[in-house]
Amino acid sequence: MIIDKFKTKYVQLFIKSSVFFYTSVVLGILVLISLCAIVKLDVISTYEAEYKDGLVVIDEETDIITDNAFIYADRNENIISASITETSHENGKTYILLSDTNGIEEIEGDLKIDVVVARQSLLRQIFVKAGGR
Repeated sequence: MIIDKFKTKYVQLFIKSSVFFYTSVVLGILVLISLCAIVKLDVISTYEAEYKDGLVVIDEETDIITDNAFIYADRNENIISASITETSHENGKTYILLSDTNGIEEIEGDLKIDVVVARQSLLRQIFVKAGGR
């Protein structure tokens, strides 16, 4: 009995009248777009760096917006997660003071650092930049 009532309501709303169907499709698309606009992603850049006197030096000026950095020579081996205490810019270089430098001296080879340089919405990443980096 209840199933028959549901079937008749379904037929009346979705099949006989297309307004409810198109309204639900449009509302679904609007919800999807608004959720994509709300979700924020970190934009992470990788820089060549060197470690001198307790500071990590990047050869270009960059704005770092978070307190975390990932330092490594090869991503497949050892990645060190460190907290950034302070950043400064001088002579076209960025100097990063880390709170914990354990293990950085042991890294052999060219040092690389991954830092968050911006935040952008998922909507921008998917539709404006077309998913590219």
